[in-house]
Parts: sequence; structure tokens; C-alpha cells
Amino acid sequence: MEQLKQCYIKPTRHVHDSGFRTFEIGYILEMDNKNRVKRKQVLGQCSDHIYQDYMNLVEGKIVYCLNFDLTMDGYIRIFSHEGKVVWNDDMALSSAGLKFIPNKK
Repeated sequence: MEQLKQCYIKPTRHVHDSGFRTFEIGYILEMDNKNRVKRKQVLGQCSDHIYQDYMNLVEGKIVYCLNFDLTMDGYIRIFSHEGKVVWNDDMALSSAGLKFIPNKK
């Protein structure tokens, strides 16, 4: 069985120099049976906006659908049924990017 590794975004109380609040971003590694995050990998806590990697376009059409949901303890999960959603980098700075990796057919 493959380990759960889903991107998450969690609002923080910190305010970025831009004047917007920042996000904690990372991966959810394990959930409990009450829909709460049990184990996570934090990549950063200072991103004030999230953008999608648009390099995965085919003939100008998006070939996947991103899904967002909110856990009971405030995590916004990001996932796709057509592949994996991962962060562009292993650490987060002022901006953080998402990337889509399609399922193998």
C-alpha cells in the first residue's frame, strides 16, 4: 500500500510583508479515523499566495482536475484523481508552486 502524501495549505496568523496572511504548506502523511491530520511534513510557513504550475497543458486544455477540501482541523487538502499533486520545491519561500504528475496509463 502506498503511503498517503497529499499537499495541504493551512492559514497562519503571520502577516507577510505584502500585507496578506501567510500559509503553512506541506504534505499530509497520515490521517486519523476522525478526519484529523495525524502526521505531516511542513515545507514552509511564509507563503502569501499559491499558484498552479501551468506546464501540464495539452493543446491548450487542462488535462486534470484539482480537488480541494477542508479537514476538521483546518487543513486544505489538494489532490487529483488523474495523478499526483506535489509542491515544486522541497522548501517554501515567499511564493510556493504546485505541480501535477499524471497517472501512468
